[in-house]
Amino acid sequence: MPKEFYETKKHLMYTKEDANGNSKMQVELECLIFTMLHLQHDIDGEMTDEALMEIERRLNLLQGIGCLMAWYYGREDLRDKTYVNIETVIRYWGLWTNVSHLKKTEWNKRFLRMSEPRPYDFKYVLQEAKNKIASCDMTQPERQWAEYEKQQTAKSTAVDTPPAE
Repeated sequence: MPKEFYETKKHLMYTKEDANGNSKMQVELECLIFTMLHLQHDIDGEMTDEALMEIERRLNLLQGIGCLMAWYYGREDLRDKTYVNIETVIRYWGLWTNVSHLKKTEWNKRFLRMSEPRPYDFKYVLQEAKNKIASCDMTQPERQWAEYEKQQTAKSTAVDTPPAE
């Protein structure tokens, strides 16, 4: 990694050292590095609007097919999922990776190959959908609402019920 990049951004890259002097890479940076494998776009050099717009487009397309790395944050009971986004890219702009850079047309062809469903995956998804339809007489929103109410009831019961002695 370029020395200048390391010196200016090391506080964003690693967690604080523990008692043994060990530290870990920040999860956001780790997710960005793995996302770069699919993104196939350089994030070093000059930051232009054109480059950022292309990266944002690719990020949106990758998120649409579930190929973006994500991390969770928050308390154990209230966890939110965050994906690599344009803010992450800007924060770590200047990081060099050994991933090849693809022009827009080349990347579009690659994306079409990646996003095309494979026959065996589709057969599994189709069979799972048929199984859910056969085993339930509610619509999907009704099932989701019932599941939400069940979770809320479990949370309120857990809080209102004193521990057993």
